[in-house]
Amino acid sequence: MSNILSDEKISANLCAVIEALGMNNASFAKQIKKSLANVIEYRENKRRAIHLVPFLIELGINGNWYLTGEGEMFLQDVTKPALVREPQGSYNNQNPDYSKIGKMLVDTVEAAMDAAKKRK
Repeated sequence: MSNILSDEKISANLCAVIEALGMNNASFAKQIKKSLANVIEYRENKRRAIHLVPFLIELGINGNWYLTGEGEMFLQDVTKPALVREPQGSYNNQNPDYSKIGKMLVDTVEAAMDAAKKRK
């Protein structure tokens, strides 16, 4: 299992994501439906940026890269965020709910980080 990055490094990855998407704080906040103030706090590590994993996965960001630094930043070749791209193919009930998957990932990572802190 890969090691999870520190909160500071995850915040740095968030900054890299926003830049790679060609967005500023305001446009990114609007895209993920968060306030501008919250996005700034996530970027400055005043809020735990790990909580943005579900939103980033929906934008085509590789959650593994975001949390561990391993692999590619994007899950696929994207030039625009997934939420504003034209649909590719038909959507049906068999598509995974990435918000739920991302939330489960965050919960699992947080539990592992808490357990590691208790061992120290």
